[in-house]
Parts: sequence; C-alpha cells; structure tokens
Amino acid sequence: MLVYIASDVRSGSTLLDMLLGGHSEIVSIGELQFLKDHFRRQGIGYSWNWTCTCGAQFEDCGFWSAVDYVTEEKIGSRIASLETWVRRSGKTVIALILGNRQLSMVSRFVPRIREMIQAGEACWSIVDSIMRVSEKTIVVDSSKNAEQFRFLYFWRPDCLRLIHLVRDGRAVVYSKMNRGPESCRRASCGWVSESLKILLMKAWLPEGKTLQLKYEDLCADPQGELDKITGFLDVKPEPANFSKEDRHNVCGSPHRFDKENTEIKLDDRWKRKMSRGDRFVFFVIGGWLNRVLGYV
Repeated sequence: MLVYIASDVRSGSTLLDMLLGGHSEIVSIGELQFLKDHFRRQGIGYSWNWTCTCGAQFEDCGFWSAVDYVTEEKIGSRIASLETWVRRSGKTVIALILGNRQLSMVSRFVPRIREMIQAGEACWSIVDSIMRVSEKTIVVDSSKNAEQFRFLYFWRPDCLRLIHLVRDGRAVVYSKMNRGPESCRRASCGWVSESLKILLMKAWLPEGKTLQLKYEDLCADPQGELDKITGFLDVKPEPANFSKEDRHNVCGSPHRFDKENTEIKLDDRWKRKMSRGDRFVFFVIGGWLNRVLGYV
C-alpha cells in the first residue's frame, strides 16, 4: 500500500511523514517525486547538497543503493534514468476532473499527459522496490501535490490511500513569506490554488480512501492523531516514535537532519508576527477557504 500525504508546502508534511515512518509496519521516504533529481544531483535539493536524511549521498546510501539495484533488476532501468516527477501545468490540472478511462483517451493526443502517466508508473516500480528492500508493506510518500497523486492513482487505485494534511492558511502564508521573498498576495493565491486542487481530487475519491488531519492537532496530540491514522490504514497502534535515526527521506524540512531534536512543537509565530495588513490580504483572498477547512 502507498500512503500519500497531500498538502501545501509549509504544512507539516515532513513531521507527519517521519512520525509514520516510526511505525514498525511502515517505511516513510519523503518526496518520491524528486528522487531521480537526487540521484542525478540536479534540480531541487541543492540547498542540502542532495543528501539523504541518513547523511549520505544517494548513490552511497545503503538503502537507496539497494532500491536502485532492485529497480534495475525488475524493470531494466536505474532510478536516475526514470522520470518520477509529475510536472504541474495547465494540461495536468485537467487530470483532476477526469476518470481513468477518459485520462487514457486524452493521453493519446496530449504527449504531456502521456509522459505523466509514465512518471506515475515509474514511481510505482520504485515503491515495489522499496517494499522489497525494507520488508514493509506500507510506504509513505509526502510529495504533497494533487497532480502527483492523480497519476499514481491511475495505475493502482486500490493500493493507494490519501491523507490530507491541513494547516491554518495564515500560518502557511506567513511561513512562505518568512522563508523567501514572496508577497502575501502571491503566497495566499498559491495556498488557495493548492488547497482547492486537493479538495477537487478528494471529491471523487471513493469513501474510505481519504483521511483529513490538522497540523495543529498533530502537534498537540501526536499519539491521538497517529492512532487515527493506524485505524485508517488498518494496522496495529504503536507508541509515537519521532526518532530521526536511520531515516532515508527525500527532501522535506531541514529539521529532518537534526537528529538531536525530536521535540514536536507547534509553530504559531504567525499569531504574533503577521502584520494586520497581511492578515487582511489573506482574509480577502483565502479567508473563505480557511473557514471551509475549519479555521476561524
């Protein structure tokens, strides 16, 4: 089974990913969509030198080297030669409203869609290798975006579960602005866009395939939220384990490298530091959606 964490960036996906990876029946791998970039040492990941959470380069990491070997043995291709990223565009967004049969028909005439279907297939080949190497039956992918999930769902809908992780939009927008030179208007529009795409996709998923969690609840009661997830996945409950030792995540928050810090603490700096002007801009653009997601 593949468990996919869907959210906007800066919403706690790395925290949830690593918490799930502490369960004895689950292996978490971070953002699978960017795995080939790390083997190629290009694209996203340059800020931490394309390093695995264990501290090794991907070609030197024992876990990923074994996954690479098994993948080549299985399909005749190394991970570096596979496309694993569903690149978002106007053409891929349409996939969120099409069924598998319609999507297959469209792919005959739209090369971009066909390429993304192939990327989804490549990801599943790697997931199979991960399960074989880890000897675990549940893999967690925190790639986040809705389009990536859609093309994974195309191949194996019965083997996929979605966890929708939400966070107060004001906190997400503040974090985006604090991380880099991004205006409140742009950050708010991006949050609305990503959130709507996830909600659109959830609308047509069968009952029992999705679970929605709040970042704030996860920080306040990690064990309680983890128990909800284990019930959702039908695995035995275990004590929450946020150890960062022997982890092999791709991308994610830089905090994944801080093995000494295993404290789970709510980040609510936006309440003290977000200006009134920025709060008003967010309210105009995304206040309505924030209320839909349960925030006031």
